[in-house]
Amino acid sequence: MPSNFRVWSLWTIAAAFSLLALAGAASAELKVREITDFPAVKPPEGTGLKDGIPHGRAGYGAGKFFAVGVMKAWFAGPTDRYPHGVLGDRIEASGVMFQPPTDGAPSAFLIKVPEGSVFEDVQPRIVDLDGDGIVEIVAIRSYLDAGASIAVIGYHEDEDGAITSFWYQSPPIGKPNRWLNPVGVADFDDDGVKEIVAVVTPHIGGVLTLYELEGDRLTPSPMLQDVSNHAIGATDLRLHAVLDWNDDGVMDIAVPDQSRRVLRFITLKDGVAKEIDRVDLGAEMIPPMRQRSWKGGAWEIIVRLQDGRAVAVAR
Repeated sequence: MPSNFRVWSLWTIAAAFSLLALAGAASAELKVREITDFPAVKPPEGTGLKDGIPHGRAGYGAGKFFAVGVMKAWFAGPTDRYPHGVLGDRIEASGVMFQPPTDGAPSAFLIKVPEGSVFEDVQPRIVDLDGDGIVEIVAIRSYLDAGASIAVIGYHEDEDGAITSFWYQSPPIGKPNRWLNPVGVADFDDDGVKEIVAVVTPHIGGVLTLYELEGDRLTPSPMLQDVSNHAIGATDLRLHAVLDWNDDGVMDIAVPDQSRRVLRFITLKDGVAKEIDRVDLGAEMIPPMRQRSWKGGAWEIIVRLQDGRAVAVAR
């Protein structure tokens, strides 16, 4: 891989340190209560999906994906060619399968990556990133020699009915066995365009990073350090939430700190990372993190803890 990928990795850490000083102080004390109604956690479908990986989960979404609407996608083609093992085993995916809901369409399509990379992921995310009304698949693509990147996979159908695929992608981290975990897709900086946010190296420093689509590339901007949305070996990647926590019309991020005991609420409005709130929950958080709202628009984050409790956090 080009050498600038490694330079980007070092720049990410340095820039994150400088931007950390911009983080705002936490606001008023949050309300934390223990709950007994934590939603049931469904087990992964795994190899029950056609050619699926052991801990795989299907991703679902409504929208157009070339001629048909995508309703279901999953990672397929188990391979051991990248023995990182950060997601519970050393089996990753060599492709992603998607299944259109249209009766007249083929039952499933398979998109594969070359031998030099894998999908180091468990569940595809189906979103419309570029705002053209056609959904794409967001995935973690890891290179055997350069580590993880974010890949956005889509299709175009021309006037003659010919179908061509396209990829938007971020630079890999720059070193093998270095990983990232996407948080979500939204207009986080309030500029009218959707971005992807991910935690880069959640096990080593954890940098909250904003990815903006520029042409056919996803350009990273490190925003804030000391976050983590994954523990090594966890097969569920959903330890984060996207919601309008401070009710200002812009989507915010709920994510643990590096210890995964402190829950941080962060806004990236106007391209500046600021901490809105934080709370120490007294034990390590385990996925999945959930969110729910009550009448009047009040949001609540609910999460399980390693000491056996489940708690709800509200403003």
